[in-house]
Amino acid sequence: MQYSLPPAGERVIIRRHPSPDEYLRTLFGTRRPMFYKSGTMALAAALQVARERRAVADPQAIIPAYGCPDLVSAAEYAGIRPVMVDLAEQRPWLDLAQVERQINDRTVALVGVHLFGIPERGAQLRRLAEAGDLLYIEDAAQSYPYARQQRDWAGHFTVLSFGRGKPVTILGGGAVLSEDAELFARLPIPDGYPLVEAWSRPLKWRSYNFLRAPARYRWLRAMPFLRLGETHYRPLRGDWSGISPDARAVLAGNLANYQNASLQRQQWLAEMAAQFQSRGVLDVAAACGIMGAALGALSRYPLLLPSPQVRDALLARINETCGGGSPMYPAPLPEILPPMVGGTTEAGFPHATDWSRRLVTLPLHDGVTLDIVQHIGRLLAMVLDSDNSCIDDEYDGVRGRHG
Repeated sequence: MQYSLPPAGERVIIRRHPSPDEYLRTLFGTRRPMFYKSGTMALAAALQVARERRAVADPQAIIPAYGCPDLVSAAEYAGIRPVMVDLAEQRPWLDLAQVERQINDRTVALVGVHLFGIPERGAQLRRLAEAGDLLYIEDAAQSYPYARQQRDWAGHFTVLSFGRGKPVTILGGGAVLSEDAELFARLPIPDGYPLVEAWSRPLKWRSYNFLRAPARYRWLRAMPFLRLGETHYRPLRGDWSGISPDARAVLAGNLANYQNASLQRQQWLAEMAAQFQSRGVLDVAAACGIMGAALGALSRYPLLLPSPQVRDALLARINETCGGGSPMYPAPLPEILPPMVGGTTEAGFPHATDWSRRLVTLPLHDGVTLDIVQHIGRLLAMVLDSDNSCIDDEYDGVRGRHG
């Protein structure tokens, strides 16, 4: 293998916006932003407001059973017990019937995640939340902050993340947005920002841009001690803190740059996936109505494959040749987290488990070319045709061209 694409994330544009605060106000419209040192801390801030708003014993927040362990880290930092709900069948959305069953007098918040950048059904979830006197918090950490998606925000709070691997990244930082002045005023005020950030972050930006190049990223993947792509639970530590003015200026520059980003790679992958619909490959974005530039961009392109065996075979072949394939989260949250987290246990989480076994995500960043998309399509055809006796010879030929 001569190169390896990262699974997600664009390069950092190290260009400071001349009027960052004014631009961010324009971008976020009626929603005011409060910036924190990470997306996890931003989510924790929103959850803390939900807890303080309703003084109940054993406060709880409903979260999806398939997702990033940082959902739990944020809840625990805010003093809230996370209660997990299964996904809907073959959709990256909460099971609404389970959500309704889990809401009780101790529930203070409902968290909907825009997985892969696919928006949750915000209007429905907000109605459910308000019927139970809860706050609906949108975790839009994986979303692309396009203008169209901004208009579709429906949460009492919307949480953004600008960490590594996000579609807009400055390698850290997050924000809570709200158009409710009373709720916004309850958010904890960041106590400055780490002084080391002022000099270390520009060095990190340049190092990240250098190392994410496919010819160099393959060396990082070859170092097992780095544990790239692994999913782990990490408790959130430290006091409330924000990001520096310089980082906000670079963030504004990156956000402005992405308002003009092309969705061509997304279209290529959609056309490739459509060829395999009749063979049991589910294009998740298309199934959720994400088709065309008008509906915004994704952070990764998700496909549900016919079986775990097909998924694992495809991932192996992608990552032996061009790289960039990912299984996303390897298991439902209860299997990743320490055994102290509660949730629905009666029927388990069959759909979340199914996602963890059959999902593959494909990259959408600027390193993806039409040739790579076509190559992935050939690999997908091969694993679906794995009973063909000549598959190994054909695979060797593809590996020779791309590896």
